[in-house]
Amino acid sequence: MKQAEGVAGGLQSSIDRRPLQSPLEGETSGQGTREPPHVTVIRGTDAWRINLRTGEFMDAKPDPSDVPNEVIGLIKEEESWQRLCDE
Repeated sequence: MKQAEGVAGGLQSSIDRRPLQSPLEGETSGQGTREPPHVTVIRGTDAWRINLRTGEFMDAKPDPSDVPNEVIGLIKEEESWQRLCDE
């Protein structure tokens, strides 16, 4: 897990690039159920997935508008975006 530093107002976010684990993973492997590459923003018990190919939120809930604009800006900065896509 990497820590994003230097976000406005001292806000720090954790960027977790590990794929979500499914309880059915062993049963479905090889059946075309892979998720697109994404970054997950976690705040408390809420988690938002952002598709690295499209930049769109992958889930309607929790409400994407609850993610602070500073965090979205940090993720979508060209240098950050490229690092996420390359790793």
